[in-house]
Amino acid sequence: MSGPDLILLHPPSIFGFREKAVFYGPVSDVVPSSSLFEIYPIGFLTISKYLHSRGLSVRIINLAMKMMRDSSFDPDAFIAKLDTDAFGIDLHWLTHADGSLSLAEMIKKHHFDKPVIFGGLSATYYYQEIMRDYPCVDFIIRGDSAEEPLRLLLESIKAGGGYEAIPNLVWRNDNGDVIVNDDYYQPENMDYIDYDYSHLLTMAIKYRDPFGYMPFKGWLSTGSWCLSRAPPRRSGWRPPFPAWRRPSRSRWMASLISPIARGTRWASRPRCIATPIYSPLAPTAGRGCRSRSGAENRCP
Repeated sequence: MSGPDLILLHPPSIFGFREKAVFYGPVSDVVPSSSLFEIYPIGFLTISKYLHSRGLSVRIINLAMKMMRDSSFDPDAFIAKLDTDAFGIDLHWLTHADGSLSLAEMIKKHHFDKPVIFGGLSATYYYQEIMRDYPCVDFIIRGDSAEEPLRLLLESIKAGGGYEAIPNLVWRNDNGDVIVNDDYYQPENMDYIDYDYSHLLTMAIKYRDPFGYMPFKGWLSTGSWCLSRAPPRRSGWRPPFPAWRRPSRSRWMASLISPIARGTRWASRPRCIATPIYSPLAPTAGRGCRSRSGAENRCP
């Protein structure tokens, strides 16, 4: 059995947290995770569902969770055994800079011929530094609507080239020059996004890896200090309009009766699932909601 077309890996915030003492500070006091940020972004779910529905196989591996729960787990040996056409790593929260880049270097040590793809808000903001200083990263998909650009990129990887027309993409040509594609993918709306939590359970059974998919949810809200709140001046992104997701009774009901959603705290927050989605790169759009601390958040 051949490996999936794409493996999405979520690293811990500090990759070597088991070997050295680290003072994390209060970086996770108002989010439902530890300082290692072991909850992967909600985008992993939507990307996996989107690509699967279009004939591409995706496996999610929560490496942070595996490393946390089992002190004998060897990430180096685990990575060496993986088989896929491409690896995807989230650098969404800036606190993951060490974990994401260290993981990319480990992947290249064992799979030097496999492309490593970065995405997320921090990768979008710091794409120049990443591509300049870290040759272990082959591609960066900028922006917050990465599903379709990622599909196009995977198709091009399978075809052996043709990256020039892929929107949101930063890549290297054969001479090692960094190319920033000008085209920007801006969906008319976000109705194509599907928060189908049962998809995660199905994939966990398929790959016989429940701990790789835990906690069977994604981090859904954006704190008021997050990068997505900042105007995207440095990243170069200024979408012409925000993309919304139309309210739907069927989507709202599905979020409640899904066997996985029932077991998560976000099942009690259908407002963030059913209402229009805030585009974090469009700074004036979106609806507010409140976090447990009382600070105003944005629905992603």
